[in-house]
Amino acid sequence: MSFFKHRARIAPLWAVLVLSLSSCVEKADKGPTLKTVTETAYNVERSDTVESDPALREHIKTISHYGGSGNITKLEYWLKDRLFETRTFKRDDRGHLLEIVVTAVNGEVKKRFVHDLDEDGRTVEVRSYRGADRLSAIHSREYDSKGNMVSEVYKSPEDVVLSKRLFEYDNKNNVVKETELREDRSVKVVMDLEYDESGRLIESTSTSEDWGNIPYTLEYTQYGDVASRSWTDKNAGTQRAVYEYDYDEFGHWTKREKYDNGVLIYVQKRDMEYY
Repeated sequence: MSFFKHRARIAPLWAVLVLSLSSCVEKADKGPTLKTVTETAYNVERSDTVESDPALREHIKTISHYGGSGNITKLEYWLKDRLFETRTFKRDDRGHLLEIVVTAVNGEVKKRFVHDLDEDGRTVEVRSYRGADRLSAIHSREYDSKGNMVSEVYKSPEDVVLSKRLFEYDNKNNVVKETELREDRSVKVVMDLEYDESGRLIESTSTSEDWGNIPYTLEYTQYGDVASRSWTDKNAGTQRAVYEYDYDEFGHWTKREKYDNGVLIYVQKRDMEYY
């Protein structure tokens, strides 16, 4: 399949609000169902000479496989053209996730994540295993009457509570506050979140005794991908990461470049296969 390249534009925060309110955000035509996505990440290597372009060295490659319903069924991790790990996703007849099995290249089970569901198909508990059957952790979840997850408890195999996360929502069911508690129920970190009219996260602020108050600001491309993240580091000052994309005709990005404070850091490329 041939693809055209389209350089993404950064939509500033005020523009995100205006465009979402006027329903004029540029959108790609609805495309066919994805079959596989091969994504390759490259590290950027620079020579001592300023004139030369940075070289790209392949770091890691992932291949995602999707079923006809659009759910991911398998995820492969490759390093230097060698498969080293596979994640297989098992689902029920309604498409709800039941289990993730992580295997080595020789088929040995490295990890398992088993999901228990309620009658509405929501995950109420996730049991993590090392190997095939050595229980390592338990995550239990609770939901409100709207189906929003309001708490997630992380427990040891002995059922001892190690940490807990609490979630608060606005009237559009967006998470507006996340609080993480330690084992002794003291507050470890609080995250406050704000959204635009389209429900996209535009600002988050994390507050912790360990690192203080750190605000993050996000901007988006016309296709809804994150175009930039800005934050303030107490040691390094204001930081800004910018992402530039190329897209295919269906609005899926085929190339993503990340720049930290104007310097190219890494490149990701994707090849899509459709049903």
